[in-house]
Amino acid sequence: MLSDKQISSPNFDRLADVATDAFFDMLKRANVNHAFSCKLDEVTANRLVDELTAVLIRLDRRQQQEQN
Repeated sequence: MLSDKQISSPNFDRLADVATDAFFDMLKRANVNHAFSCKLDEVTANRLVDELTAVLIRLDRRQQQEQN
């Protein structure tokens, strides 16, 4: 689950969109079949996207720190 600090990140919306797109692209590239996607419930999918978003936020912050 994302923290309030992560959600308040200035780039949160953009990075959450990137994570969501990456998640669905990953499923598409893996040729995930319908049976598997039915087992992947919405809560699990959201958790995975949240984790991807958190990683992107950490990478974004680290990159900003290196630039300063």
